[in-house]
Amino acid sequence: MRTLNPKIHLTDSNFIYTPAAKTDIRDTFRRFSPPKNQDSNKPLVEPILSPEGFVLPAEWFQVLD
Repeated sequence: MRTLNPKIHLTDSNFIYTPAAKTDIRDTFRRFSPPKNQDSNKPLVEPILSPEGFVLPAEWFQVLD
């Protein structure tokens, strides 16, 4: 897992607090949305399957009563 270190700390005198009511949530979604040129049907992450491995069917994970 990657750790995100803040660019500026809360105790820094240059830190400017912005109340949640004054933030534009659209800016946040723009920063974390996939690039425009990415195929929308393609998953963001594809599983890596080992040729020597196997895949369990969904029924295997169902709990029996």
